[in-house]
Amino acid sequence: MVKVYLFGSFAKHKQREDSDIDLYVEFDPNVSIGLEFVKIYLDLKELTGREVDLVTEKSISKYIKSRVEQEKILIYERKAA
Repeated sequence: MVKVYLFGSFAKHKQREDSDIDLYVEFDPNVSIGLEFVKIYLDLKELTGREVDLVTEKSISKYIKSRVEQEKILIYERKAA
């Protein structure tokens, strides 16, 4: 993962007890993630005790992309090697 952004109800501080966590994830385009994506999802779900919605540049719906761009908050950035 290169960057992770929070968006949705948690980013707007409007989450409810049953809200999921919406994350927009940027991966290194030169690295194939394969099953690592599933592992990240399962680890985050276990750590947070909530449903997690992971979206990427390739998977994001064109209908929500502009909203995500407006709302997103950077919560992780990989340090340069």
